Amino acid sequence: AHAEATAYDVRIPLSYVTAANQGHVLELVTEFATIQLPGDMLHNLVSQTDKELLVKVEKRSSSQFNSHVLTASIGNRPMIDASLELDGKPLSHLEFHAPVSIEIPYKPSAAESADPSFIKIWYIQDNGSWTPIEPSQYVSDKHAVEFTTNHFSTYAVTYYEGFKDLADFGWAEKEIRFLRA
Repeated sequence: AHAEATAYDVRIPLSYVTAANQGHVLELVTEFATIQLPGDMLHNLVSQTDKELLVKVEKRSSSQFNSHVLTASIGNRPMIDASLELDGKPLSHLEFHAPVSIEIPYKPSAAESADPSFIKIWYIQDNGSWTPIEPSQYVSDKHAVEFTTNHFSTYAVTYYEGFKDLADFGWAEKEIRFLRA
């Protein structure tokens, strides 16, 4: 890994991630993401195992989207884009047969460290809309946010700081914030 790199491309034989390798995991480690590819994640492409798969992981920024809400919610927190190409052709919107585990390194602020259960991952669509990924969680001994996914896309670390109008509902604030995160 190179300290100033913003993207990595790793070429592997497709056979590494088809049913022929069920039970094995290929781990790709960069300074901005660790991705664990199960040996059967692309079981549906087993008939093409003689081909080459390109795994790409790239740093992204919320400012790349035309959304003030997205930029404000993510701020300077890490965002990555993960993608696949098969023999030079993008495998967009492909669902994996087995889920992929991803860890995004993150050092929370002091306020976030006080309640890390609200550190989450959002899946960011091309149009800037987002969907929370559940389960996703901050793991303090790894200094990373972990989640699993059945497709590659853009993912961002977020922290929901709470509602401003819950003063009369303090007894339920933590649960409401958790559901919102």
